[in-house]
Amino acid sequence: MKTIFFIFAVIFLSFHGSNARLSKYYTEKIQSGCADEIKKITPEEKKIIENDELPVTEDGKCYITCGLRQIGCLKDDKVNIEVTFATFEGLIKDKTIQHLMISMISDCIKKENNFVAYSGCELGFKFMECLIKNTEFAKVKDYLEEEYSPKKNATQE
Repeated sequence: MKTIFFIFAVIFLSFHGSNARLSKYYTEKIQSGCADEIKKITPEEKKIIENDELPVTEDGKCYITCGLRQIGCLKDDKVNIEVTFATFEGLIKDKTIQHLMISMISDCIKKENNFVAYSGCELGFKFMECLIKNTEFAKVKDYLEEEYSPKKNATQE
């Protein structure tokens, strides 16, 4: 498995199999709720995701959006702020990184008026795009990559 980032950690792992250190609740919910979207991901899109990039095809956008909806981060065509913050608090143990992620989410929500201009598969894509364009996102990505790395997982089993 290559690098993972933010909520993509959950979505990515649901696509590539379980990770004992990541809540099975998330992966099972995405695997069952997004089975149709997962089947539509092409090998090329899989490579794009593995390289920490967002797929720009409609199927790729739908995959991202479905995953975010399944874990409750998106609801009623907007970001569900409370669930999203709680999700990150569960994924990110480091308080500094938690606060950074919450700040990034808040900035995106404010900048994009909680993404109400987007619907369908575009909603999750635009949310993720906003987050990964933030200059601080690399710190969150590095943390998640280290925290959920297969090597770290293997040493703790």
